[in-house]
Amino acid sequence: MLAMPDHVHIISTISKSAGIGLAIRKFKRAASYGGLIRWQPAGFDHRIRSHDSYREKWHYVMNNPVRGGLTNSPEAWPYVITW
Repeated sequence: MLAMPDHVHIISTISKSAGIGLAIRKFKRAASYGGLIRWQPAGFDHRIRSHDSYREKWHYVMNNPVRGGLTNSPEAWPYVITW
């Protein structure tokens, strides 16, 4: 997960039975519990079907703070959690 000032990127496995929409709603509800977060009405999702696609998305997410002008390198961005 990588947090930006106005959005968050999450790369996760979500079961087909749960569905992406439900998972996003549950995440938003849990993350904003007790807080005043104003979420976008919907999320933007991608299905990752290959290792190459995963690498591409990971690179995109990790470089988001650089593209946003918030840091000079992905490694310098402190708001990253990996499991």
